[in-house]
Amino acid sequence: MLFLLITKKFLMRIFLILPFFACSTLTQAQEIEIYKKAMLERLENSKTYTLKVANLMPEADFGFKPVATEMDFGTQCLHMAQNLEMIAIRYLGAELPYSAAAPDTGNKTEVTDRVSRAYDFAIQTVRQMKDADFGEEVAFFAGPKTKLQMVNLMNDHQAHHRGQIIVYLRLKGIAPPGYIGW
Repeated sequence: MLFLLITKKFLMRIFLILPFFACSTLTQAQEIEIYKKAMLERLENSKTYTLKVANLMPEADFGFKPVATEMDFGTQCLHMAQNLEMIAIRYLGAELPYSAAAPDTGNKTEVTDRVSRAYDFAIQTVRQMKDADFGEEVAFFAGPKTKLQMVNLMNDHQAHHRGQIIVYLRLKGIAPPGYIGW
C-alpha cells in the first residue's frame, strides 16, 4: 500500500511538471531562428555604432595612428569592412556584389561608404542562410568551425577593431558616441 501511495504521488508530480518541460522545449529550427534574428539585430546595431564612431573622426585625422606599428584610423575602418566581406565570401559562400578595390583610406566618404556596404552585404548574407547552413563546418586556420561560429567571429572582430578606433577618437580628444549594443 505504501508503495502505491509513493508511486501515486511520484506520478502526480511528474504529470504536474511535465507540461512545463514540454512547453519550454524549442526545436532546433526555433533555436536557430532565435539565433539568426539576434545576430541580424546585432549586425544592424554594430553597423550603426561603427558608422557613428567613424563619422566622428575628422577626415584630416583618418591617417592618424597612435604608434607606428598600428593601422591608421581609415585603414582600421577598411579592415573591418574587408573582414566582413571575407568571412561572408570565403566561409559563408556569398558573392560580393560590388568591386573589392580598396578605397583611399584617407577619404572619409569612401571609407564610410565601404563600411556601410560591407555591413549590408554581411547582413544580407546571414539573412539568406538556411537553418542547416549554420551547422555546416568550414575549414578555418584555427581548425574546422561551423558557419555559426563564423557569424560569431564577424561580430567579435568588429567589436575588437571598433574598440581600437574608439581609443583613437579619445586620443584626439573626441568623445565617442554612446554604446549601442544588441
